[in-house]
Order: sequence, then C-alpha cells, then structure tokens
Amino acid sequence: MSGQVEPLYLTEFEINYELRIRGVRTTRKNLASKRVILKNLLDKDKGDIRTFVDPDFDIELEKDVIDKTISDLQSLIIEYSTSKDESFSNIINSRLISLTNRVHRFQVPAEPPELNKSWSEFKDDAIASCIELEANLESKLMKSVTTNIIAPSSSNKSVPVFKWGLKFNGSTSLRAFLERVTELARARNVSEAELYDSCIDLFEGQALIWFRSIRHEITTWPDLTKKLEEVFLSSNYNEELLDEIKRRTQGRNEPIAMFIATMQNLFNRLSSPMSNAEQLKIIRRNILPKYIERLALTDINSTTELISLCKKIDEATQHQNKYTPPKHSSCMETDLAYVDRPCTSTRTDKTSGTPKTKIKDKNIVTCWNCHIKGHKFNVCRKPKNKFCYKCGKQNLTINSCGCSKTKN
Repeated sequence: MSGQVEPLYLTEFEINYELRIRGVRTTRKNLASKRVILKNLLDKDKGDIRTFVDPDFDIELEKDVIDKTISDLQSLIIEYSTSKDESFSNIINSRLISLTNRVHRFQVPAEPPELNKSWSEFKDDAIASCIELEANLESKLMKSVTTNIIAPSSSNKSVPVFKWGLKFNGSTSLRAFLERVTELARARNVSEAELYDSCIDLFEGQALIWFRSIRHEITTWPDLTKKLEEVFLSSNYNEELLDEIKRRTQGRNEPIAMFIATMQNLFNRLSSPMSNAEQLKIIRRNILPKYIERLALTDINSTTELISLCKKIDEATQHQNKYTPPKHSSCMETDLAYVDRPCTSTRTDKTSGTPKTKIKDKNIVTCWNCHIKGHKFNVCRKPKNKFCYKCGKQNLTINSCGCSKTKN
C-alpha cells in the first residue's frame, strides 16, 4: 500500500473525518467542494499525520466505525477479485490508507487497567486486520498484473485524450459530444479519473473559457458532465427534443434501417427513457406513406420486425417497376406463345338482364316486333305488333305485303 489518501475515492463520512482532524469543520452539502478542500489540505500536510487528534473522539463510536470500515473493505476486495474493475483497487487503496492512519490514532485509555488491556487488544487486532487487508489487495493486484502479462492485448493500451481530435466549443450538440467521449473512452481504455485529469484537451472557444472559470469547483468527470448540462442544455431540453423527434419523418430516399437508427439515437439522448412500445409507435407514424398504407392492418412488435416488412415492400416495388409484358416473337414453342386477345365489352340485355357480348353492329339482328337489337321476333316477349313476317314491313301482313311477289 503506497501513496496518500485520494479524496475522490473516500466516502462523505470519511471526508468529514479527514477534514475534522485537520481543524476544518464545514456545513457544506456539496461533496465535490469538500473534496477540493481536503485535497488542498493533504498537499500541505507536514509531520506525522498519525498524531493528528480527532476533537470529537468517542471510543465506542470509533470502535464501531473501524469495525464497519474493515468489513466494507473485505467485501470490496472480494468484489474486486471477480470484477477486476480498476476503480475498485483505487477505492480500496485510498480507504485502507485512511483507515490504517485512523486506527493508529485510536486513543487507548490508561485507566482503569482492565479497560486499557481490552482497548489495547482491540487496537492491535485492528492494525493486524489492516495489514491483512493490504496483503489481500496486493495479492489480487499481482494476479491481475500476471494475467495481463500472460495475455497481452493491444486494446488495453490507453490512448491519450489529446490525440482523440475531439473538441466541444459550446455551440455544437452537448449530448453528441458526451456520447462520443464515452465511446472513445471505452474503446481507448481511458478511465473517468484520466478523463477528468485531461479534460482541458476536450474544450475550445467559449467552452474552454467557461471551463477555466469553474475548474476549481469540480473534482470528478461526473461533476463536470453535470455542470456542462446545467450550462449548455436548455431547461426544457427534454421537451424540445421530444417535439423534434415527433416531427422527424423519413426522407424520401432515406433507407428504413438508417431512419430507425437515427430515431433510436435521438431517443437515447432524452433525459427520461421512453418505452420501446412508445418509440415504435412514433416511428410507425413517421415512416414513408407507402409503408404506412401497406402496414396499417399489420401488428408489429419491434423495430427489427418493422425493418423486415418495409424491406419486403421495397423488394415488391422493385419487382413491379421491372415488369415487362410477354414478347410475341422469337418463341421456341410457338404453340405455347402468348397471344394477345382483344378485350370485349359487355352490355346487359334489358329483357333478360344477362350480359351480352358486344360484337359488330352489322352482325346483330333486330326484332321486327319491338325494334330492339339482339333477338328475333319469334322469341320476342313484347306485345305482338302488325308486320310482315318475311321482310319486317310494319302494318302489313305477309299476304298484303308485296315482298312475296317480288323476284329477288
């Protein structure tokens, strides 16, 4: 165990203790501010810090605090052995340094002798527990280092922030900037502590001026992101972004997959998460009209399903646009070649109500009885009129009509 206490990794209760033994009492509720003060005091420490006295020392309370902290650190070491999270080792190391110094400051009462012995045994046992915790932590760290040596990976190499080429100037999208920082930090193995130490490299222009003015107020990367959101996001950001999302429709030439990906990125930037069902509802309402029409009666339960259906519609449209009528020539099997037949129209017979195929007028007979085309007089159902049964002349009979006497 080496180095000094790092305020970033101490609990608020431990920070208050470290401030108190250095003669500082504060009612401030801002933990970041307390960390800044303690960091400044630690840099100025002189002499043996284990001789510092707690003005509020209470032997029973101190025993409870020491026992609880030992138990907490034992749990953290077990958790670190399974997660291998770097932040765990930093937290354990700083808290263990603070605890060890605190145990050495434990004031054993001189009288009565029986209490002196009992409290001396407690202090000795607590010191032994700290040494054991330190040994366990070093063992876990050594195993972690050995594993990294045996299986080196280029992905574990940290890339300095100044090489990222990423800057925020105060006028571009803050959420897009923070999202990109998170992605690059994960990909380039940069911790939040390293981000905070190098954050000056992430600003330019107005944002850099602002950052210089508040740098003394923050001690961690989360503190900085919170400050950025307070300054560079409007108070109604969430409502305004939601309105923008609801207005965002699919472009005429925008692929459905890209449109949905864009919408999902917008949803991710909302301060309050939206359910998948609500997201899908908005997306379905904003896709191209051709999709809306064809999917109106279809139940869709996910964006993946929606993308699949829209792609099928696109494929069907492409096939439709590529359609060509069958060719009449150059057929090897002429008997199976397509023959284009003329379309025929139909009309309804006024007497029977059945459709009749319309053919050329010269081939259609006319009834001499009712003068309606399409049937002969001998099947006519109309009242019988007087006409020549041979030539159709009206008001004549076959006997009175001269057609029978005329030579053809």
